Amino acid sequence: MIKNVYGKYFQKSRIFLYPALDIHVSDFIPYQTYVTWDNELDIDAKFLICVFDLKSTPEFHQFEKARLMNHVLFEDYYELSNGKGAYIFRMAGFPMWDDFVSGNYSNFPEVYKNKILKCYGVTSANKEHLESYLYPEKYYKDYARALDIDESVLQEVGQLCSPPNFKKENLTALKKELDFSNK
Repeated sequence: MIKNVYGKYFQKSRIFLYPALDIHVSDFIPYQTYVTWDNELDIDAKFLICVFDLKSTPEFHQFEKARLMNHVLFEDYYELSNGKGAYIFRMAGFPMWDDFVSGNYSNFPEVYKNKILKCYGVTSANKEHLESYLYPEKYYKDYARALDIDESVLQEVGQLCSPPNFKKENLTALKKELDFSNK
């Protein structure tokens, strides 16, 4: 039973899009994910930008080559000025993109909902909240009690999780400038 409504913003692209890549089984998880990039990519481009801490270990290089750069949706890579790497994946063929953008997470197909839940583990402390976003009809009563409102208000709204905030889903880091000059 949900007793509190999760109040802080969380990266919607990380929770709802990253599982589509099927690379979550690794020990390497993205530092953050985004769907837009200042002056580089807008929401209509339909990209998922996964930012990883760059590690100079054989294990990370193996992961990078096998799971990121050889991924069927991999589009491009940029080293960022903050020492991280941006791996860009084309999501144009992702059938749930419009539902993601509008915050209609409960409209995702059952098979994809299961993929999201599997990605974040069945024992996760936030599992119940995540389930409530994917299956809101099962949680209207809990949320109504927690928010002290009538259940019909939530039924009218339909979703129990806010849509993505595209200001927070926007990468603002700069590409690292490569110096090819002979000093």
